Amino acid sequence: MNHILADLWQRLIKEVQLTIAGTGEAVLSVSERVNRKTQMLRFHWQAVTLAHQMEKVSRTVGRTLCDLAISPRGPDSLLKTHEAASICLLEGATAARLLKQELTRVEGSIRELESEVLLEDLIKIQRDLTNRSARLSRLIVTPDSPAIGLPLAQLNLPVTTHAAALLRGPALLSPAAEVPVRAGDIVILLGPQTELQRAALHFTHQGPGGSRRKGNNA
Repeated sequence: MNHILADLWQRLIKEVQLTIAGTGEAVLSVSERVNRKTQMLRFHWQAVTLAHQMEKVSRTVGRTLCDLAISPRGPDSLLKTHEAASICLLEGATAARLLKQELTRVEGSIRELESEVLLEDLIKIQRDLTNRSARLSRLIVTPDSPAIGLPLAQLNLPVTTHAAALLRGPALLSPAAEVPVRAGDIVILLGPQTELQRAALHFTHQGPGGSRRKGNNA
């Protein structure tokens, strides 16, 4: 009896320790996400402020040049006006260049934070899919694929396999749209790993109907 109680006690301790560890990881994850959002808001505010400052510099330079253009012209005023305009343009260009450099730095920081958040979300998605024996698959349509010229909806993919996206150059196309597949397109599939392997054959020369297509071309 004592042995059984001791075993139960050890199991209880392990469960409590795992629960505490899991809670700590969850709290840490939430804290990191909140910190990222706070940093993101701060960087966005800096970017907006810098953009407003660049606009202010542009307005100031334009207003100064207009004032110089309508200023009274005397015998020696043309040279002075030209010099003043050159100084104004030089100062404005310098200020705009410095602001643009700072804006580029801030935008780079924003992209880094967005990448961190995206990576964290992708890891969670991968974990969720793995727990369900599923995964994402990225496929590039080969030039001799039997899928070329057909919409994704007509490819007779396995029942539990879904086309999540169709990527073409810089465009993100809807897999539900009647858009014919082209060579070089990137297809994102979601489903069980065994069925994804069969579905991948639709986008290569070894796919269903591949030999038929070659025969027809001959």
